[in-house]
Order: sequence, then C-alpha cells, then structure tokens
Amino acid sequence: MLSKIKINLLVIAFICVIGMILPGCQTSQSTASGKPVIAIVAFGTSVPEAQKNLDDFDQMVEQSFPDYEVRWAFTSQTIVDKLRDSGQTTLFDRKVPLVTIEELYSDLLEEGRTRVAVQPIHISPGQEYYEVVTTPSKGLDAKVGMPLLVYNEEIEEFVKIISSKFGPDDTVTILCGHGNDHQPQFNASLMTLDDIVRQDYKNVFVATVEGKPGFEQAMTDTKATGLNKVSFIPVMLTAGDHIMNDVMGEDDPESWKSQLGMEASADTGLGSNPEVMALFINRIERLLSMF
Repeated sequence: MLSKIKINLLVIAFICVIGMILPGCQTSQSTASGKPVIAIVAFGTSVPEAQKNLDDFDQMVEQSFPDYEVRWAFTSQTIVDKLRDSGQTTLFDRKVPLVTIEELYSDLLEEGRTRVAVQPIHISPGQEYYEVVTTPSKGLDAKVGMPLLVYNEEIEEFVKIISSKFGPDDTVTILCGHGNDHQPQFNASLMTLDDIVRQDYKNVFVATVEGKPGFEQAMTDTKATGLNKVSFIPVMLTAGDHIMNDVMGEDDPESWKSQLGMEASADTGLGSNPEVMALFINRIERLLSMF
C-alpha cells in the first residue's frame, strides 16, 4: 500500500510541475467581466446509450450552477471524428457543441470569454488528464480541477459511496476500471482501490481492461469463492464499448463474463450516479471560488 501511495503522490507532483512550467498551461491575468464558463472535459463515447451517462451529469451541473454557462469538450479526437462522421455535431437535448478541448479554448477566446473553470471528469490522473493539463490555454484564465481518484482519502470516500452497489453475499462484485498498458504509473489509484476493497469487503475485487491490476487475478479470486454470480460495476464515467463488449460480451469468448462462465449483471456508468458525481460538483465549486 505504501508504495502505491508514493506512486500516486509522484503522479500528482508530476502533473502539478507540468502545469507550472509549460507556457501553454500558464493562466493570463484576464480582467474580462462576467462569470467564468464551466467546461466539463471527458474522454467521450460514441455509444448512444453511454452518452446518457454524460447527459445525466450535464443536467446535474446545470441544476447545481444555474447562473453559469456549461460547455463540454472531449479529449478523444477519434471519438469526436467518429461522431461527426455520423452526423452528430452537438451533445444532449440542449445542443452543446461537440468539440475537442483545443477547439473549446479557441471558441472561448473568439467570444471574449477568457475565464474558464475546467473540470475533467476522468477517473484517475492518467494519460487523458495529462492531455488536459498540457493543452495550451494562452490568453485564458483557465483553472483546472483534479480527477476523481487521486488522494487516498478520496479513494476511500469513493468506496464508501459505491459500496451501496456491491452485490449480496452470494454474488462477487468486480469494479471495472480502464487502466493503462503503456504507462503503469497512471494505474496507481486503481491499484490502491483494489487494495482497499480487498481489505474492507468480502468478495469485492478491482479489474482493469488495460494495465494493472488487470483481470487475471480478479478472475482467479472470483472463481475461488465458489459463488456463481458476479456483478460488474464500472469505475468509468460511461458504460460504453468496454463494458458492453470487453466485460459483458455475450459472443466474445475473451469477455470477462465468458471467461468466468457465471450469471452476470452490469451497472451503468458513474455519470448517472448522483452521489459519486457530487464529488465533481464539489470540485467545480472550488474552482469557481478561485476567480
């Protein structure tokens, strides 16, 4: 546990240093009048059902901050291109422009909106979050919030909230994270999450699609329980392609459900969980208090 805590802190320190030394991350001393724009930044999804998770959070932000304009940006250029190719150019019923974070910053500058509270809704301080904090924001007074799981106290608080979703005694619960194959330091918070649930709860494990802790150990431990039911809980904002195919794929022998050979169910993405997303609402409030 201690080693993972150190890794977490190193990741945080690295991100903070990047934010201080890169010219593009430095904020301007804007004197623009008016309230800051709230910018929600997500990886994105092209799955219509999964976009509902983002829509649910959008409504929550709108209700929590009725006097502020709320914009969105996706960090995945692939997702943005795919949606645009299919004819989609806006998000949600309120028709928020579908843009990348670079495009959002450019749009705000053209509009003379120089103050922006940027809240990434990524789970861990990983590659996607790194891309947010290193995106040039010259000309903007941009204040960037932290992702969901950074400090150990936050991970413990998240576990307490999500524990209401854990299965009954006759069911194994697997928390499904994304992870990173190529940069293991970005998996620290998910490995800490695995340590915490294994220590404090019975038959609850963490597995990742990429990188550590992976799926193999969770599969071995799940089968060792002797139980025949499993509940998958996404530690992802959306229950999109990974949950639908990598985890619950009926026809894929490599899916987690197929490999376990157990009766399985999957919860929806965290974006539709008000208690979890309230943690992001608190982060937005802190950002707004800085202006």
